[in-house]
Amino acid sequence: MSSQLLSRKKVFSKLEEAMLEHTYIRVVRAYEADAASGFVVAIGEDWFLLRSMNRTLDPDGWTAMRIADVASVKKDYWKSAQEFEPALMKAAGAWPPAAPVPCDLSSFVSLVATAQQASPLVAVHKEHKHPTYRWFGRVTALDDEHVTIYQASVSARWTNTKVFKNRSVTRIEFGDLYGRNLARIMEPMPTD
Repeated sequence: MSSQLLSRKKVFSKLEEAMLEHTYIRVVRAYEADAASGFVVAIGEDWFLLRSMNRTLDPDGWTAMRIADVASVKKDYWKSAQEFEPALMKAAGAWPPAAPVPCDLSSFVSLVATAQQASPLVAVHKEHKHPTYRWFGRVTALDDEHVTIYQASVSARWTNTKVFKNRSVTRIEFGDLYGRNLARIMEPMPTD
Protein backbone atom coordinates (compact mmCIF):
# COMPACT_ATOMS: atom_id res chain seq x y z
CA MET A 1 0.00 0.00 0.00
CA SER A 2 1.36 3.31 -1.03
CA SER A 3 -0.56 5.84 1.06
CA GLN A 4 -0.48 6.43 4.80
CA LEU A 5 -3.77 5.13 6.17
CA LEU A 6 -5.94 7.05 8.62
CA SER A 7 -7.01 5.48 11.87
CA ARG A 8 -10.26 3.54 11.65
CA LYS A 9 -11.88 5.86 14.20
CA LYS A 10 -10.91 8.98 12.24
CA VAL A 11 -12.13 7.52 8.94
CA PHE A 12 -15.43 6.46 10.47
CA SER A 13 -15.90 9.92 11.99
CA LYS A 14 -15.21 11.70 8.67
CA LEU A 15 -17.47 9.35 6.73
CA GLU A 16 -20.27 9.72 9.25
CA GLU A 17 -20.03 13.52 9.15
CA ALA A 18 -20.10 13.49 5.33
CA MET A 19 -23.13 11.19 5.32
CA LEU A 20 -25.11 13.25 7.84
CA GLU A 21 -24.34 16.54 6.07
CA HIS A 22 -24.68 15.16 2.50
CA THR A 23 -21.20 16.45 1.72
CA TYR A 24 -19.62 15.72 -1.64
CA ILE A 25 -16.27 14.08 -0.81
CA ARG A 26 -13.14 12.60 -2.32
CA VAL A 27 -11.85 9.37 -0.86
CA VAL A 28 -8.25 8.37 -1.46
CA ARG A 29 -7.39 4.78 -0.73
CA ALA A 30 -4.15 2.88 -0.58
CA TYR A 31 -4.82 0.96 -3.82
CA GLU A 32 -6.06 3.66 -6.14
CA ALA A 33 -4.28 5.98 -8.48
CA ASP A 34 -7.53 7.95 -8.72
CA ALA A 35 -9.65 9.15 -5.84
CA ALA A 36 -13.32 8.19 -5.66
CA SER A 37 -15.82 11.04 -5.44
CA GLY A 38 -19.41 11.08 -4.30
CA PHE A 39 -21.73 11.03 -1.32
CA VAL A 40 -21.58 8.56 1.58
CA VAL A 41 -24.98 6.83 1.80
CA ALA A 42 -24.26 3.99 4.27
CA ILE A 43 -21.56 2.95 6.73
CA GLY A 44 -20.96 -0.46 8.28
CA GLU A 45 -18.28 -1.71 10.62
CA ASP A 46 -15.85 -2.63 7.83
CA TRP A 47 -17.35 -1.17 4.63
CA PHE A 48 -18.99 2.06 3.47
CA LEU A 49 -21.14 2.82 0.43
CA LEU A 50 -20.57 5.84 -1.78
CA ARG A 51 -23.06 7.22 -4.32
CA SER A 52 -20.43 7.52 -7.00
CA MET A 53 -20.06 10.49 -9.30
CA ASN A 54 -18.26 10.19 -12.62
CA ARG A 55 -15.80 12.64 -14.19
CA THR A 56 -18.64 14.61 -15.78
CA LEU A 57 -20.18 14.97 -12.30
CA ASP A 58 -23.16 12.74 -12.99
CA PRO A 59 -24.36 10.09 -10.52
CA ASP A 60 -22.81 6.81 -11.67
CA GLY A 61 -23.75 3.86 -9.52
CA TRP A 62 -22.56 2.89 -6.07
CA THR A 63 -19.15 1.88 -4.76
CA ALA A 64 -18.53 -0.07 -1.56
CA MET A 65 -15.04 0.28 -0.13
CA ARG A 66 -13.25 -1.10 2.90
CA ILE A 67 -12.81 1.43 5.69
CA ALA A 68 -9.39 -0.06 6.52
CA ASP A 69 -8.05 0.96 3.09
CA VAL A 70 -8.82 4.70 3.38
CA ALA A 71 -5.90 7.13 3.31
CA SER A 72 -7.94 10.35 3.28
CA VAL A 73 -11.49 11.69 3.25
CA LYS A 74 -11.88 15.32 2.20
CA LYS A 75 -14.48 17.67 0.88
CA ASP A 76 -13.96 17.64 -2.86
CA TYR A 77 -11.16 19.99 -3.87
CA TRP A 78 -13.45 21.67 -6.38
CA LYS A 79 -15.38 24.01 -4.08
CA SER A 80 -18.15 24.67 -6.58
CA ALA A 81 -18.90 20.92 -6.57
CA GLN A 82 -20.33 21.42 -3.08
CA GLU A 83 -23.08 23.53 -4.69
CA PHE A 84 -23.18 22.01 -8.17
CA GLU A 85 -23.59 18.36 -7.19
CA PRO A 86 -26.59 18.85 -4.87
CA ALA A 87 -28.26 21.16 -7.42
CA LEU A 88 -27.70 18.63 -10.21
CA MET A 89 -29.06 15.77 -8.10
CA LYS A 90 -32.07 17.81 -6.95
CA ALA A 91 -32.88 18.63 -10.59
CA ALA A 92 -32.74 14.90 -11.37
CA GLY A 93 -34.97 14.05 -8.40
CA ALA A 94 -32.10 12.17 -6.74
CA TRP A 95 -31.66 14.26 -3.60
CA PRO A 96 -30.73 13.44 -0.94
CA PRO A 97 -28.32 10.76 -2.16
CA ALA A 98 -29.34 7.27 -1.06
CA ALA A 99 -28.61 3.60 -1.51
CA PRO A 100 -30.63 1.99 -4.33
CA VAL A 101 -32.23 -0.57 -2.01
CA PRO A 102 -32.18 -1.03 1.77
CA CYS A 103 -28.48 -1.53 2.37
CA ASP A 104 -27.06 -4.00 4.86
CA LEU A 105 -23.34 -3.47 5.42
CA SER A 106 -23.15 -5.61 8.55
CA SER A 107 -21.03 -8.18 6.71
CA PHE A 108 -19.35 -8.73 3.37
CA VAL A 109 -21.98 -11.34 2.51
CA SER A 110 -24.86 -8.93 3.12
CA LEU A 111 -23.05 -6.18 1.18
CA VAL A 112 -22.65 -8.42 -1.90
CA ALA A 113 -26.26 -9.60 -1.59
CA THR A 114 -27.39 -5.96 -1.49
CA ALA A 115 -25.31 -5.12 -4.59
CA GLN A 116 -26.70 -8.08 -6.53
CA GLN A 117 -30.26 -7.23 -5.52
CA ALA A 118 -29.78 -3.65 -6.77
CA SER A 119 -28.06 -4.38 -10.08
CA PRO A 120 -27.97 -7.14 -12.70
CA LEU A 121 -24.16 -7.07 -12.75
CA VAL A 122 -21.68 -6.51 -9.92
CA ALA A 123 -18.02 -5.51 -10.34
CA VAL A 124 -15.48 -7.10 -8.00
CA HIS A 125 -12.04 -5.55 -7.42
CA LYS A 126 -8.83 -7.07 -6.03
CA GLU A 127 -6.74 -3.92 -6.13
CA HIS A 128 -3.80 -5.27 -4.13
CA LYS A 129 -3.00 -7.57 -7.09
CA HIS A 130 -4.79 -5.85 -9.99
CA PRO A 131 -5.15 -2.12 -9.24
CA THR A 132 -6.90 -1.21 -12.50
CA TYR A 133 -8.93 -4.34 -13.20
CA ARG A 134 -12.49 -5.26 -12.26
CA TRP A 135 -14.46 -8.41 -12.91
CA PHE A 136 -18.11 -7.96 -13.89
CA GLY A 137 -20.58 -10.73 -13.35
CA ARG A 138 -23.60 -12.15 -11.65
CA VAL A 139 -23.16 -13.60 -8.15
CA THR A 140 -23.82 -17.35 -8.26
CA ALA A 141 -22.53 -18.39 -4.82
CA LEU A 142 -21.78 -16.50 -1.64
CA ASP A 143 -20.71 -17.58 1.84
CA ASP A 144 -18.52 -16.33 4.69
CA GLU A 145 -15.31 -17.27 2.85
CA HIS A 146 -15.92 -16.82 -0.89
CA VAL A 147 -17.95 -15.03 -3.53
CA THR A 148 -18.39 -16.66 -6.94
CA ILE A 149 -19.45 -14.73 -10.01
CA TYR A 150 -20.36 -15.88 -13.49
CA GLN A 151 -18.17 -13.50 -15.48
CA ALA A 152 -19.50 -11.17 -18.17
CA SER A 153 -17.01 -10.36 -20.94
CA VAL A 154 -16.69 -7.03 -22.74
CA SER A 155 -18.26 -8.77 -25.75
CA ALA A 156 -21.43 -9.29 -23.67
CA ARG A 157 -20.96 -13.05 -23.32
CA TRP A 158 -20.89 -15.18 -20.19
CA THR A 159 -17.42 -16.66 -19.96
CA ASN A 160 -16.74 -18.71 -16.82
CA THR A 161 -17.09 -18.60 -13.07
CA LYS A 162 -14.49 -16.90 -10.91
CA VAL A 163 -14.13 -17.46 -7.18
CA PHE A 164 -12.80 -14.68 -4.93
CA LYS A 165 -11.76 -15.00 -1.31
CA ASN A 166 -13.87 -12.43 0.51
CA ARG A 167 -10.86 -11.05 2.36
CA SER A 168 -9.10 -10.31 -0.98
CA VAL A 169 -11.92 -8.13 -2.32
CA THR A 170 -11.16 -4.43 -1.90
CA ARG A 171 -14.10 -2.81 -3.66
CA ILE A 172 -17.55 -3.68 -5.03
CA GLU A 173 -19.28 -1.55 -7.67
CA PHE A 174 -22.81 -1.79 -8.97
CA GLY A 175 -25.36 0.24 -10.90
CA ASP A 176 -22.72 2.20 -12.83
CA LEU A 177 -23.25 3.21 -16.46
CA TYR A 178 -20.81 0.68 -17.93
CA GLY A 179 -22.30 -2.19 -15.91
CA ARG A 180 -25.87 -1.16 -16.81
CA ASN A 181 -25.00 -0.92 -20.50
CA LEU A 182 -23.20 -4.26 -20.47
CA ALA A 183 -26.19 -5.90 -18.73
CA ARG A 184 -28.51 -4.40 -21.34
CA ILE A 185 -26.77 -6.23 -24.19
CA MET A 186 -25.79 -9.47 -22.41
CA GLU A 187 -26.97 -12.75 -23.81
CA PRO A 188 -29.14 -14.76 -21.41
CA MET A 189 -27.18 -16.38 -18.61
CA PRO A 190 -26.75 -20.14 -19.04
CA THR A 191 -28.82 -22.18 -16.59
CA ASP A 192 -26.59 -25.29 -16.39
